This record gives sequence, structure tokens and C-alpha cells, in this order.
Amino acid sequence: MSNITDISPDDLMTIDEVVSKWPKYFTVNELNEAMKNNRISYVRKGRVRLLTRTDIGVYLSAQTVKSYPGKVFPEDTKSLTTRSDTKAAFLSGTPPNNLSEDGSASITSILQHYWESHSDATPSAFQARRAGSLLLEWLKDVRKKPAANATDFTLLWQQDFVKWLGQEKDHAVATIAREMTSIAAAFNYALKLSIVVDETGERREFQLLSSAMPVLYQSGEISRLTAKPEPTPRDWLPT
Repeated sequence: MSNITDISPDDLMTIDEVVSKWPKYFTVNELNEAMKNNRISYVRKGRVRLLTRTDIGVYLSAQTVKSYPGKVFPEDTKSLTTRSDTKAAFLSGTPPNNLSEDGSASITSILQHYWESHSDATPSAFQARRAGSLLLEWLKDVRKKPAANATDFTLLWQQDFVKWLGQEKDHAVATIAREMTSIAAAFNYALKLSIVVDETGERREFQLLSSAMPVLYQSGEISRLTAKPEPTPRDWLPT
């Protein structure tokens, strides 16, 4: 259950309002059951339970993926800042035709898409979000460019980010390699063709990236950049 003070009143809807606006997707009983079993987040205002547009979209995405294996219905793929700022793509009514044509997909949207459409359901969920959050912190605090695009994350930026992880966060080479591998996985996932649903129920294809984005994650190079030793293989077997 979310904190109502963190959410704009314009972003809150009652169950009846949700069902009235999108009868094709929801029923009152279904939403009540989903809230009871913690499958959808909500906030309380007195005795009334209210839903946010973002959490409605996340819930619908999870349900739809089960019906269409291999397809994803992500949240709005415009530049995202925090979860409470976003709206689900199916609620926007204006799904993008191809976000990758001008290379304008933001790093934030790529990470958000990867987390919510894939990694959150895997054993590496925490690692994926931790690695991505560090990158977003670096973009905001060091580069002063929180809305940076994928094309901004050049080899020079990647090297600076690796050095920052080693110096400011004091991460070991193996830790940085895992973090960079998670980030590389997010960029690779953005190459997948995805589907967005608008208010009319139309499903449209889109792609966050149209070409591969090389990401540095080799231990040897990370060791060179951070002046820290590479991890050594075990020369013994635990008993």
C-alpha cells in the first residue's frame, strides 16, 4: 500500500471509476481480489481504497503478459523519473510508433522497461535495480543529465562511470562487472520488439533501440580503469 501524500490527487481513481473508464479490462470483483492478494498497489483515504494510474498499468501489464507469451506491455516509454510520475502506456492513448528512429530513448526509460517487463520476475531482480539505480544516480549527480539518452552512454561515459563506481562507491572489480553486465542486459532487452496498448484496445508494436549498444563489462578493462585487482579464481574446493 502506497503513501497517499506522495501521489497527485489527479492520479488517483476509485474502483468504480477504473471499471467505468476501462470496462474492457477490469471488473469490480477482479480489482477487489487483486488488492486483497496484494497483486495491485493502492492507497487508503479513510475507508476508501484508491488506485493510481501507474499501478493500474503495471497490473494490466502483468496480466496481459500471461495471455501473450513473449510480448510485453510496458509502461509509458517516454523519459521516466520516479514511479509516481509515470502513466501506463495503455492509458496514454498515444503510443509511440517507433521510439528508436532518432535514438531518443532515454536511459531511464530503458531501465524502467527492463525492470518491469523482465528482471523484476527473475532471481536477479535486486541486482538489476541496484545497478540501474547507480547509473541513474551518476547521471543526475555527476553528469548533471538525468534525462540522458542511450546514445549519450558512449565508451567515454562508461569508463567514467566505472571509475566512479570504483572510487566513490569503493566497489570491487567483480562487483562492477556484475553491475555493468546488468546494465548491458537492459540495453539488449531494449532491442526486443514490444507491444503497447492504447485506450481503444489497439495493440501497436514499438522498439526502444534499433541497434545494439555496446557496454563495457570485462573484468580486465575494469581492473585497468579502477587500478584494482581482478578477482582471482579459487585454487581450492570447499568441503
